[in-house]
Amino acid sequence: MPLGVLVGGQRGTWFGCMAGRCLRHDDGTLLRRIDGAGRVRPLPPPAPSRPGRLAAGWAKAPSGAVPITGESMGTSLHSFAHPAGGNVEPLLVRDGKRTPVTLRVRNQGAGRVYWVDVVQREPARTDPTRAQAKEVPKLELGNQQNGQLTVGWAKAGSSRGGDVQIDSSVMGIPRGDFAHPAGGDSASRPAGGAGPGTRLVFHPPATRVILEPGEDFELEGHVSFHSEYESPRGARETLYLAVTSAHGEPVPLAIPVLAHTPQLALREAAWQWADAWQWLRARFWPEDATREGGNALTILLDNPGGEALANTKFSLRVAGVDVELDTIERKTAPPGPLGKLDFALPAGFMPHDDTRITLEAFQLGPPAHRWRFDDEPITIPPPPWPLFAGLAALFLATLSVLYYLLLYRHPLVRQLSAEPAGLLRLVPSRLPQARRLLRRTRRLVDVLGKVGAQPPDLAAALAYPGLPAEERCRVLAVRLGVASEAVAAGLWRLRLGERFPVNLTECLVHFPEKGQPARTVIADLSKNGEARERVVVILHGDEREQERLRRLADDPGNLYVAPPPAGVTELLLSPEPMTALARMVSDQIRLMRISPYQSGGGTARDSMFFGRGQLIAHIMNRAPANYLVVGGRQLGKSSLLKALEWRYRERPDVDCHYLSLGDEVLLPRLARQMDLPVDVDLDGFIAHLTQGTGEKRLLFLIDEADAFVAAEAGSGYGTLRRVRSLSEEGRAHFILAGYWELYRHVALDYQSPLKNFGEVLAVGALEPDACRQLATEPMARMGIGYQEDGGLARLLAATGQRANLIAIACNEIVKRLGEEGRRRIASGDVDKALSGQGMRIALDGWEQAISDDPGEARLGRMVVYATVEGDGFDLGSLAERLAAAREEAEAKAGVEAKRSITMTTRDLERALALLSLAYIIEEEDGRYRYRVPLFRERMRTRAPGRLLADEFSDGFSSP
Repeated sequence: MPLGVLVGGQRGTWFGCMAGRCLRHDDGTLLRRIDGAGRVRPLPPPAPSRPGRLAAGWAKAPSGAVPITGESMGTSLHSFAHPAGGNVEPLLVRDGKRTPVTLRVRNQGAGRVYWVDVVQREPARTDPTRAQAKEVPKLELGNQQNGQLTVGWAKAGSSRGGDVQIDSSVMGIPRGDFAHPAGGDSASRPAGGAGPGTRLVFHPPATRVILEPGEDFELEGHVSFHSEYESPRGARETLYLAVTSAHGEPVPLAIPVLAHTPQLALREAAWQWADAWQWLRARFWPEDATREGGNALTILLDNPGGEALANTKFSLRVAGVDVELDTIERKTAPPGPLGKLDFALPAGFMPHDDTRITLEAFQLGPPAHRWRFDDEPITIPPPPWPLFAGLAALFLATLSVLYYLLLYRHPLVRQLSAEPAGLLRLVPSRLPQARRLLRRTRRLVDVLGKVGAQPPDLAAALAYPGLPAEERCRVLAVRLGVASEAVAAGLWRLRLGERFPVNLTECLVHFPEKGQPARTVIADLSKNGEARERVVVILHGDEREQERLRRLADDPGNLYVAPPPAGVTELLLSPEPMTALARMVSDQIRLMRISPYQSGGGTARDSMFFGRGQLIAHIMNRAPANYLVVGGRQLGKSSLLKALEWRYRERPDVDCHYLSLGDEVLLPRLARQMDLPVDVDLDGFIAHLTQGTGEKRLLFLIDEADAFVAAEAGSGYGTLRRVRSLSEEGRAHFILAGYWELYRHVALDYQSPLKNFGEVLAVGALEPDACRQLATEPMARMGIGYQEDGGLARLLAATGQRANLIAIACNEIVKRLGEEGRRRIASGDVDKALSGQGMRIALDGWEQAISDDPGEARLGRMVVYATVEGDGFDLGSLAERLAAAREEAEAKAGVEAKRSITMTTRDLERALALLSLAYIIEEEDGRYRYRVPLFRERMRTRAPGRLLADEFSDGFSSP
């Protein structure tokens, strides 16, 4: 059996022979031979029968991997790996640190390539990279002809594994480009073989022994940058590499490199005074200043380089200072400003403008660097005038703080600044102090503005306590906007009028004599007949006696109102003194006596009128015209006319007269309004109006006009035709308000002249916001509020936007609260008001109120009885329900008693129109529904089926 030989080397190389045949796996470090000259040569592998072909490129840029595909390998060298292309991000290399560089190599030939390696080359006189780029437009970076290899050199510890010099002439490599320089010692070269003049050092990767056809792989080497020891600077350089093989031409590469190093730049060296006193001593007493120290020299440095400083020591020498100063050490300092370096100077040292310094910095490394700044000037700061100014400002600030604490932090100033309304709650004796403090803090106008007062109002309030009683009454009357008249000594009558928020048209005001005890005041008033049955407001000049009067008057059995001492301030400064007085009256007088809510008739007080803004604007903002206002009873027609009267009184161009008829007699009432004899005839009345000067337009508001219209219809509308001519001449205009008779002749009688008399305006539901205001604002004026929103919402929903029902419910609530001495409305109060007797009376009165005609009233009731238990109805279902009820009633009554009630479709339509006008039902798309939920609930409890049967029975028995 033949013997064989097997030899193993480093990194997996081996050599074996058996039976005369030898095989090896060698990267050039295993088999070598010595020529006749004693040089060691690697034993190259045999040339392949089919040549290989190498392509190489920079595979990974600093921003990430750059994959090389078959297509990308064909790109040009300049555009991929050289800065001349302008589109390759340079490789970032930091001072003294190894940075990986990844190259990708591919065998594009048909044969193997042996001993693929990467070496650093020197920049040639003619750059092979640029020449290759011109000749090869694609990234076919090297050509392998006849399987030839390109080989460089390796140092101990490199991919060759030892200190081996390779004869380049054997490989056909130009000595000047890839071998060592003549006479050069390989051991003295940097790792990777960097050429002279470059600071980049390349550390090559391991050799690839065999590269099969079509195969590609990555080689990762490392590059490092070695800068100068003294004052290093970064640079942009080019790393020149070559990819070599055993039998082919080298493939050159050029990679742009951006090298960062730490740098130092001296910005300023400034001398810092320890304090202002040191400057003063150096300026005026230099002998004393030299005996004391405490000063320092501040150095400001920047690192404009791209690399941080590490383990750096700073030392300073100052001309004229013989002692060695302390060394300052910084462990690390990133690029940018380094901050301050403060060197303590010896005691007694005083620099001048010619003093120079030398600063040295040593970075201990690695790598080690040194910086030196010689003969640098010192910046000496000017005298510390800002500090002196600061001390002066501090002194002034201290005085200001004391002034602020005494003035701006005064409890009264803080109180009124946080809550300006507190000014209205101050007793009159504190008003002078409040004005003085607010004026000094320049807050007086602001506080007054926030409470709705003006400086003259405050001046009048300050002068008020010193005025005589008569003058005080006059000032108060002017503030309230009412008239006053003397009644007795110290007693005046104030005519509050209809706009007072609560139900009080007048009251007495009493100003006791100064020093008169409270009990004496009450005793004297109780003996005065004028004050016995009227509300008396007592305003004492002594605040202590006023407080005693408040406690004495706080008795529901009397009619005395004694507000707290601060009440006078509120009356004199409040933007709404009427509301303030109403609240004071409500606090001490029984609520039912002053409740502004009323259940019948039009609203008698302007303060209780809410809503109807569109109707009022429609009438008042247009040219003068006649109007016919129609609507059900208790829906607000009278209130609307009275609201128009109140507003027209304020217009100087209109002479407005309101009158309520109730019967057919109109002319005598018009004559009385115009100061004419009541027996004047129509011709005389018209003649009087025609003879007028025309300076004012006459407007007559005629309420409850149904009887008059009915009488006019019977007489051919003689009076209305004559007065209409006055309107056409612009001398007088008329607004008539009524219910069914007026509506019948306007809407249902197509031959009626009333159709041309004026525009028809219908009064229906009160606006939702007005309903809420009606239920809350008068309550608030009396100091009453709702405990929860649920009770208020239930009240508004149940009353169906009917103002009279809201007023009735609120009046019942006020009565209950007055009896129990409460001011908060609970949900139970609302429930009891909605189910109380007053509400039942209002809901049950509809049966007689819908029409004066018995037949129309009966048919209207029958419609309600027949439909109120359902969710809605139309005309057809109503007719069927009434027909069924009639048949049932006829069957019960017997044939002999049968006298049917006639109900035509037109009769039903008139009944539906009547009920719609009365605000009982409303129509929407031919369907009818009930408008007031409370009315529907009430009717369901009254057995409407039995009531309907009774109506038929009564009809059968009627003649």
